[in-house]
Amino acid sequence: MPIPFSSSVKNTPNIREKDDSSFGEKKASRFTFYDGPPFATGLPHYGHLLTSTIKDIIPRYWSMKGYHTGHVRARCGPENGHRKVQCRVPVHRDDVFGRVEAHDRAAGRWVNFDDNGNDYESMDLGFMESCWWVFKQLFDKGHVYRAYQIMPYSTALGTPLSHMESKQNEKMTHDPAVLVSFPVLLMSGGSGGVEGTTNDDEDEDEEKPSLVVCTTTPWTLHSNLLITVHPDLEYLEILDEKTGRRYIMLESGLSMLYKDPKKARYSTLRTIPGKSMVGWKYKPLFNYFSDTFPDFFREDYDAAVAAGFITPSRLPPCPVDEAGRFTSEVPDYAGQHVKAADKTILKDLRSTGRLLVESQVGHVDKFCWRSDTQLIRRAVTSWFIRVTDSIPEMLKNLEEQTNWVPNRYWGTPIPVWVSDDFFDCWFESGSMPYASIHYPFEKNSEQFHNGLFPADFIAEGLDQTRGWFYTLTVLGKKLFGTSPFKNVIVNGLVFAEDGKKMYKSLKNYPDSNMVLDRYGSDALRLYLINSPVVRAEPMWFRGSGSLLYRKTTGQAFVAQTSSLEGGNKAENVMDRWILADCQSLLRFIEEEMRGYRLYTVVPRLLQNIDNLTNWYIRFNRKRLKGVAGPGLDDTTAALNTLLQVLFTLVRALAPFTPFLTEHIYQLLRPQLGSAVITTAGGLSPPDARSVIQLGRAARERRHSSSGGSNLSLKAPLMSLAVIADSQLLADIDSSLTLKAYIGEGLNVRNVILAAADGDDEERFNIVLEARVLDWPSLGRKLKKDVQMVRKALPTLGQAKLRGYQRTKTMVVDGITLGESELTLVRVIGKGKGKEQEAHDAEWEPAFADDMVVLLDFAPHPELVQEGMLRELVSLFQRLRKKAGLAPTDEVRVRQRVVSDPDGIGLGKLVAARQDLFVAALRGNVEEARDEEGGEIVLEEEQLVENAVVMLQLCEALKETHQTSASQL
Repeated sequence: MPIPFSSSVKNTPNIREKDDSSFGEKKASRFTFYDGPPFATGLPHYGHLLTSTIKDIIPRYWSMKGYHTGHVRARCGPENGHRKVQCRVPVHRDDVFGRVEAHDRAAGRWVNFDDNGNDYESMDLGFMESCWWVFKQLFDKGHVYRAYQIMPYSTALGTPLSHMESKQNEKMTHDPAVLVSFPVLLMSGGSGGVEGTTNDDEDEDEEKPSLVVCTTTPWTLHSNLLITVHPDLEYLEILDEKTGRRYIMLESGLSMLYKDPKKARYSTLRTIPGKSMVGWKYKPLFNYFSDTFPDFFREDYDAAVAAGFITPSRLPPCPVDEAGRFTSEVPDYAGQHVKAADKTILKDLRSTGRLLVESQVGHVDKFCWRSDTQLIRRAVTSWFIRVTDSIPEMLKNLEEQTNWVPNRYWGTPIPVWVSDDFFDCWFESGSMPYASIHYPFEKNSEQFHNGLFPADFIAEGLDQTRGWFYTLTVLGKKLFGTSPFKNVIVNGLVFAEDGKKMYKSLKNYPDSNMVLDRYGSDALRLYLINSPVVRAEPMWFRGSGSLLYRKTTGQAFVAQTSSLEGGNKAENVMDRWILADCQSLLRFIEEEMRGYRLYTVVPRLLQNIDNLTNWYIRFNRKRLKGVAGPGLDDTTAALNTLLQVLFTLVRALAPFTPFLTEHIYQLLRPQLGSAVITTAGGLSPPDARSVIQLGRAARERRHSSSGGSNLSLKAPLMSLAVIADSQLLADIDSSLTLKAYIGEGLNVRNVILAAADGDDEERFNIVLEARVLDWPSLGRKLKKDVQMVRKALPTLGQAKLRGYQRTKTMVVDGITLGESELTLVRVIGKGKGKEQEAHDAEWEPAFADDMVVLLDFAPHPELVQEGMLRELVSLFQRLRKKAGLAPTDEVRVRQRVVSDPDGIGLGKLVAARQDLFVAALRGNVEEARDEEGGEIVLEEEQLVENAVVMLQLCEALKETHQTSASQL
């Protein structure tokens, strides 16, 4: 179950800033990474926390490697100075950064907000001066031009947005969807006029063909006197038989004009090539403007420029002010917001007879990501950076100089807007490598080029590939001909649990402070870093996903050690394996972190923790407690190994889970001596683990098939047979300790090793079968002959199959087959093998590609008795835990049989097997007698088989404690 995050861990100071040598020697090299502004208003959501975590892990790692990490971070950078409206909102600086620093600390981010020269504020004069320098450099090189462009426009903020900004808040909305008609007045620029007159008499309009236009923005119709057609498409002229009117439109538009075009009463008069319609004249809907053209849609605007209608001396009118209201140029609607005026405009059009269809359409449109208001398109005059001609070199720079993890993405050219001497935030953000240090005005060129530029690392969300990444890249290329960053991690977007974007205003995600308080930042950090979002894929945040479960951290073992010194060479096979596993982990981390592949590191770290807890500690518990038998030296070696492994894992995990690792480090610190254990060559027990895992699979399958009525999963068994190749068996057989681990792990008395050759496999009734890898492919190759193979395979003898095993080729009914067609598998043969008959075994098999494991489930009375005694040991251990006893607490362990209806004689069995209890419980199990002294700590009745037993834990007598201590 989830637990509140331990206050002792949560309140542990952040990882020591002075200890920067955990992974390597101190180096003189600088590691520089760029960062944007902190969140200035409200609380961050998990997208912010994700990028903060990534930006914390990477510098922590390189700092621990001995590098001097230079963190260039905005205090009040592009986000706070994003719009001129927001710049006028008073925000108390200390409040903002006090809140940001507190949250960063709670989330485990290592950031120093003191004024140390590594931060910057975009409102500083020096920052602004550098931005102007950047602009002048571009201007002097001819990379800046001024032009009209149709841009996404926020009427709430009174400013255009860049194209990438407009894509940051796309959502469903409903708008009018109307068809309007424009009567044609003249075809082909005066030749081939329409039949009838060309005057403006409304009655005669009905006799002329009309162009049919669809729009979802009726407010743009006032200034429309230009219609664009595609030169390569053909348009239909139809006669509507119901009204007698003629319409010109695309065939695809018929479904909009008529609800059911198949049933509609119309006839097609002719087809008209789009290119032949150029130069036609038509009657506008409104008479506010003459001899002009639209200025609200990019396609129309570009067509008008290409046709020569728009020139530097002949710019389009725009009857809409900065707030999105109609100007006095449209007197009937002056002062109305364009979106609000749609209803009035449609009402006025109904009486003209030119509003053919009126409906609503639901579609995805762009909204201002700041004000959450629908954007319009508007022609604005702007300063632009010329980018197109630089794209090939930019691509080359990024290909050769930058490591993108995991992907590369491209954006579209962005403008630099001029507004009250305030450049757009994206230009500022792209200028931060220079403006943050007031380059080039501080005589810092050498420092800039020898450590501060280009950055070693940056990280942001996928949405910034069209924002900050892009502007950094453009300016880096334009100014210095290089990519401005060497490594970049692009994370995916974090959505709310319902799949929608996270909005502070909607509160559609759990409060991050609540999650941090309840589960701790380490759990949240691992949850985020180990999710698909680090591979640039989307993630749906679920508050329940970051639960922290109670697991042992080795603290109980740490408490028993005391400045362990000794053995420089690991002899025990499991000690050697876990130490080698740690060294392999460090090499893996080194390689993956150099590649900035965080998404591969965490799974490997968790795998090593599993190796430690579920394999090493579990199978060496007796050695660690000093009750295994080999003696004090072996216990010291095991504890030294555990200490070194814990210390290694703590350092490896420190960049990812700073609080928990610092807490464990403080527990380990008093025990850290000078002992360093080395591995003595390379036996590692993955083979033994494979045996144990296969054996567990066989146990579980046997237990499930019997409905749980057979032997329990922990019941001792007589024997285990391992059939594998000779090299694998030699590895296992070379160490008595390894065989003992296998026997203990599967609770079997005897481990039998048998070679995977004809004799041993026959002895255990293991036979080979040939199977076709891909029947469809073989069928295409052999045609009808494939049926000969299908019939022959089940009849093949073992001698022929073993020949194939050696030569990898075989002839079946005249057809030669090889490794690309056949594979061999091992199965249990029919009947019983010699080994099974000799020992009356009941084998349960489990198969792997290179190994077969057989567990003997035949019942044996002595094993049943041993199982009961082991169950009793387990019950006593649970009772100790229930009593809150530490492993070092001495108590007397007593039992009394309350009832024994089956006469199993549990008391006599306990007395006869005291060796088992001494090894497991560090003392004998006494028979409880009423006259004996000692205060009872805890007692309870338990059922063992059908016998009811009273279990007691009693205070240890003084002499008993002394004897026990001397024995240890």
